[in-house]
Amino acid sequence: MQVGALVDGRYRLVEEAGRGGMGTVFRAVDERAHEPVAVKVLRHALPPQAQAESAARFAREAKTLASLDHPAVVRYRAHGSTEGVDWLVTEWLEGRDLHARLRDAPLTVAETLEVGRRVAAVLSSAHARGVVHRDIKPGNLFLVDDDVTKVRVLDFGVAFNREMASVTTAGSTVGTPAYMAPEQARSEGAIEGAADLFSLGCVLWECLAGRRAFEGQNAIGVLAKVLLEEVPDIATIVDGVPDAVAQSLASALDKDPRRRPSPSLLAELFADVLATIPEGQARRPAPIRASSPTGLTDREQRVVTVVLARASTGAAAETMTTHEHATRVARLAMMAERYGARVEELANGTVAAVLMEGAATDLARRAARIAQALRALFEGAPVGFLDLAPVFADFYPATHVPTSGFALAFWLAEACPALPIVLAGFTARRSARWKLFHDHEWTFEQMVNRLLARTGRLTMDGGGSA
Repeated sequence: MQVGALVDGRYRLVEEAGRGGMGTVFRAVDERAHEPVAVKVLRHALPPQAQAESAARFAREAKTLASLDHPAVVRYRAHGSTEGVDWLVTEWLEGRDLHARLRDAPLTVAETLEVGRRVAAVLSSAHARGVVHRDIKPGNLFLVDDDVTKVRVLDFGVAFNREMASVTTAGSTVGTPAYMAPEQARSEGAIEGAADLFSLGCVLWECLAGRRAFEGQNAIGVLAKVLLEEVPDIATIVDGVPDAVAQSLASALDKDPRRRPSPSLLAELFADVLATIPEGQARRPAPIRASSPTGLTDREQRVVTVVLARASTGAAAETMTTHEHATRVARLAMMAERYGARVEELANGTVAAVLMEGAATDLARRAARIAQALRALFEGAPVGFLDLAPVFADFYPATHVPTSGFALAFWLAEACPALPIVLAGFTARRSARWKLFHDHEWTFEQMVNRLLARTGRLTMDGGGSA
């Protein structure tokens, strides 16, 4: 469809408003009601299987929206198919999404509570109808007229609806990594409404802190943090956050879905707290602290090391049965336990062994042994690692701390000479110089060349090889 087309005999396409992976959104005019509307048109240039899945998902979104009658959900108008082209009509919204708003500045405590209580109310209503959104994030929360009191929840394209057959492939990951609940990251069967509460907790934490609760340079790094790292208490990041709000966010971000509050309880609590905030204070942004307390000195910070194997791409992956895969993961878990590690499995086939206790040198040696076991168990699957905290070890001069990725790479290269090394969390500046093992000061290029000499291959950030 193109600008100027008339859809269903009444919706005239005026201009293209946006384009995404599933299709194109047009601003249009309802020529019967004489009001603006949005028309989403499904993309039709996909491979046959992907096209069928997109069409099924599109139809589910339309029916789900039609079943939800809530003032904070984008209003459904109509859907159908014209000459083989699927379309969905909703109300037209003027404003911008929360993601764009947060690029300007964090929200005030009052604004955050306003967004939180309204979105929580939507989730309560949707969950009561058997609908789980599964992708609550700033980009799917629209502020009409840039007003937090007019927030709308958008995009139910990946929502689960118990009244409809699922179109999600078993074992696949649904959602956006930085806002996924741990059970989504693991793809633990049917995802319940508690996952939406975790996602909302991530959004509200970001609204106050001005940064994401889980950050990383790639999806695997972010998912590892979702599974393993606890989000700092928002009261240690932002001044002036009421205790009840900080506690409710901590509960929403609990790794265990059974301990998260219901959306109705969260909406009520936020409304109660909002009523106690003086109007003048409500307009002032909460001051963000320059640094948050960790309770540990720099040289006492705990290091979390994750050894990763993409088990779904090893030499035996194509012929390995589900039972064989599960057996190998179980064997790895038993072996990893001897090295003080625990094993997590992500929905995309990545197996992660997590080491959390010990000095940096000891962690590196144990990581090397686990990496060897991963390679043996999954027959050539790519193996890498990432660190979730800086290394502050006694054998590093305090004023010349190398990136933890480089430090572990050297230990892995020593223990596993044939192992391809992947620096999944690489953040070094190429102009920097480091002292490693006290006696040599090396540039970025010298460190890379030395690693190449030992391993023959080095991959940084999951992208290009050196």
